Amino acid sequence: MADPIPISRAKGGATPAPRGGASPASRSGPARLAVYAAIRDAIVRAELPPGARLSENELAEQFGVSRTPIREAL
Repeated sequence: MADPIPISRAKGGATPAPRGGASPASRSGPARLAVYAAIRDAIVRAELPPGARLSENELAEQFGVSRTPIREAL
């Protein structure tokens, strides 16, 4: 099984940590929408190649949300 591919939302290649402990939901509406947008952007920018495996746990940790918004976004 291939390792999950990290998703970045910043041009520097690293996903910015939530500011002040705020989750994506508190900054920009429902968390699933923020996660969906970030994943979609990564696909459009070819940061996620076709067939890439995504880890719910890793994405949840990366975005600072539970696995539920990750599942909803996917």
